[in-house]
Amino acid sequence: MALGGSASGSDGALMPGQSPVLRIIVENLFYPVSLEVLHQIFSKFGTVLKIITFTKNNQFQALLQYADPINAHHAKVTLDGQNIYNACCTLRVEFSKLTSLNVKYNNDKSRDFTRLDLPSGDGQPTMDPAMTGAFGAPGIISSPYAGAAGFCPTIGFSQAGRSPPLSPSSCPISPI
Repeated sequence: MALGGSASGSDGALMPGQSPVLRIIVENLFYPVSLEVLHQIFSKFGTVLKIITFTKNNQFQALLQYADPINAHHAKVTLDGQNIYNACCTLRVEFSKLTSLNVKYNNDKSRDFTRLDLPSGDGQPTMDPAMTGAFGAPGIISSPYAGAAGFCPTIGFSQAGRSPPLSPSSCPISPI
């Protein structure tokens, strides 16, 4: 079964020169989405090399670079329009005009997974310790696509492509 909704052609074929870099906008941002959460979701489609997160026009956005443009294509087709958490944090995924990302720091806003020797950027703002404690608490984001504060994840993948979102009644919630 072929995946539908390809922006690159009616037959789902990759267009020549298609970028391995995706631009991701998270709409309806009810819960924080970290670089680690994006890596966990997008690495299901291939090797993620680099991620840069930022806010532009009051929207949380990210640039994510794959090792192969085919991986970017599959991630875009599968994830565009999906929610990270039940009824919120909707992913809008499109190809970037960039073909490579230049990451200077490995911190909570940017990461180059091929260069673990990069500095954290002394002058860069880091997550507030109180926030780290709140979002690092067990049971909030602990497993792939785990929900936050009692919400169930909606992204689930089957061999055939998209699967329907989980309903709250079908979500096994573990106590915090």
